[in-house]
Amino acid sequence: MSELPAVAFAAGMNIQPYFRKALGNLDQYGLASMTLKRLRAPVAAEGWVRKFGLIELLTRASLFHATDFYLPLKRVTPAISTVYDVIYATQSEGMLDQARIKSAMNSFVPQCVRVISCSHYSANAFCELYGYPMERVAVIGLGVDKMYAPATAPVYQATSTPYFLAVSCNTTRKNTPRLIQAFIRYAQSGGAYDLTLAWTLPDALHASVEQAGLTHRVHALGKVSEERLVALYQHTVCVMFPSLYEGFGLPVLEALACGVPVMTTRRSSLPEVGGDIPVYVDGEDIDEMAQVMLAFERGDMAGITKRTRVEGPQRAAQFTWRSCAERTVETYLAAFAELRSKPWQRLHLERAR
Repeated sequence: MSELPAVAFAAGMNIQPYFRKALGNLDQYGLASMTLKRLRAPVAAEGWVRKFGLIELLTRASLFHATDFYLPLKRVTPAISTVYDVIYATQSEGMLDQARIKSAMNSFVPQCVRVISCSHYSANAFCELYGYPMERVAVIGLGVDKMYAPATAPVYQATSTPYFLAVSCNTTRKNTPRLIQAFIRYAQSGGAYDLTLAWTLPDALHASVEQAGLTHRVHALGKVSEERLVALYQHTVCVMFPSLYEGFGLPVLEALACGVPVMTTRRSSLPEVGGDIPVYVDGEDIDEMAQVMLAFERGDMAGITKRTRVEGPQRAAQFTWRSCAERTVETYLAAFAELRSKPWQRLHLERAR
């Protein structure tokens, strides 16, 4: 986000940040020099915000970019939506936000002059779901911060033993239960490395680890600072990310930027991010994941480790926030050109049955 204002200004465009929610201050987004517009209204008030055009009155902008799916704008207001995935409409994760986003997007999508998606997979899923024209979609990959880079300092380890690292949360699609089962199977097969988790282990999985007698080898760190996360990436044997569904797959990109191997699946958008560098597995095959862990410990993956140290950062360098900002501004310019050429009307979309 910090790159966007400068790129837009160079194109003769003024960017005005607007927050719907209490998302902190602008410093954390690299926008400290900008003036923030904030409408302090609860989610329950979105209907009134939309009906009276309060966001439009507050900002006086001619085009609105919803960087998190949608904004409660009047139905005739032209907009751009960034769509990371369609999980909110296709997979239940037990979160109240899913129903809200799904309902709001039914009305918001037809007023989108353009849509930005972070992967071709998500773009195709979105267009299929809403009948939205693919020619109006810009596929713009996310970026990775420069702090994610191969280690140059002395080795940092969460434990005194080499470790595998998992950074995903505990939702079903992240496949956490199978990862824990795979590690238990690996350990019971004689594997000696630890598993470090950059999140909190759910009670049910903690009980499984405890029952296996492995509480001293599974280290759930909870939420960690970004600086510590980078260090954890840099010195792991391999990042374990066996997700079954992603809109993009940022942990894969972060691991490659740090020059460390990553085990993941070929599901959804993940191959778009990793290319041919990761170790791909069947995310539903616990034995295969356990065998990958054993292979790393035996040294069978030394070639992959060496290759990733060189080619991982090269791959990650293709995904920069600067490029993301430039492509986003190009999308703005295309939308403005269309709005200048003819009066804007909501799109008539034919949704798949």
